[in-house]
Amino acid sequence: MNAYAIKMADSKYTAFDQKIRDAHQEKRRINSKQCIAMRELCQLNHALDLVRSKSWDLESTPAKTDKILDETTGSDGEGWFWTYHNAAEEMEKTMIQKCIKVANLAVDYDVCSTRIKGLIVQQKEYGDKLVQKHNKKKRRLLPDVHHLTWT
Repeated sequence: MNAYAIKMADSKYTAFDQKIRDAHQEKRRINSKQCIAMRELCQLNHALDLVRSKSWDLESTPAKTDKILDETTGSDGEGWFWTYHNAAEEMEKTMIQKCIKVANLAVDYDVCSTRIKGLIVQQKEYGDKLVQKHNKKKRRLLPDVHHLTWT
């Protein structure tokens, strides 16, 4: 019986395979969450650029524009400048939270990677012991042929 067959016949050895597969699947889920958060962060960054641009457009407006804005929206250019400015600050706060989420997920990802490496080492050590145990048992079962002579 070869080493692979010995290992695969043992349920404890094959249980390591399932744990390793589960950990890899968890890593993929974590990475997926990271990618989603990064896309959201990029979208917020684009929106932030637009909001800032609009804010700068309204930083100083002529009196005629202020009158039209006030009549149609209830707020003049300066009011809209601060509305956009405050919205940009809120977007930045949300972006910071997304960055923290990505960083936390990176830690989780690294923990998963470390767990996988540990499981692989444990499985290898257990498999090596299985093979050694099988080989010792096999040697004990073989007859001692050193004392036999050919005639």
